[in-house]
Amino acid sequence: MNFLAHYHFFKTTDNEHNLGLIFPDLLHHFCQQHYPHHVEDNSNIFYGFHEGCKTHLLADKHFHNSNHFKQILSQFKAHLNHKVNWPRKWFFNHVLAEILMDRIILLKAPNEAYEMYSALQSIDQLRLIQFLNSIEANPAIFLPAFERFIAAAFIKHYASPKGVSTSLQNLYKRAGIAYAFTDDDNHIIHEELNSLQAIVEENLSPIVEELAQISDIRI
Repeated sequence: MNFLAHYHFFKTTDNEHNLGLIFPDLLHHFCQQHYPHHVEDNSNIFYGFHEGCKTHLLADKHFHNSNHFKQILSQFKAHLNHKVNWPRKWFFNHVLAEILMDRIILLKAPNEAYEMYSALQSIDQLRLIQFLNSIEANPAIFLPAFERFIAAAFIKHYASPKGVSTSLQNLYKRAGIAYAFTDDDNHIIHEELNSLQAIVEENLSPIVEELAQISDIRI
């Protein structure tokens, strides 16, 4: 699942928990570290952060093993792969499916991305530094990248086809895949976007029902 889906489905009134909902991915992107999911916080000082992180990991585990998500990838493969030449087609289909989940949420609830970034911006920096130190993550690396993530607010741009294609290109760069998307590639992405989004929407309700078994979920 992508950032907005994690936030949208599992957010609470505790913004430390809400940061935790996307923190494992941020930690990996910014610091090339994995969230230490076996960490013990016996004092519960950082309970919200940890609970959000644990919900993130559990949601991703269920989501990626969902037959409905596998059905989306299967349909994407049949619909798209024979039309394109970019490498790592499985990776492309996977991240596009997750982006389109966020796009569906954004189109139905246009303020959701603004709310998410506002929640992240409200986090007390000293508390965040203390949390990062407690899991042996470097605040000097994480914090500037976190500020750039909030300032860029790229999820807001998923509402436009160009925002989707630009994010896909950036994900290829971040993954170290040496491929420059062409105008023809972008044309195909934009042309097929509605059909692919419809595939995601067809499978979204049963995925949400599966996720609802994890914890309280906002639909």
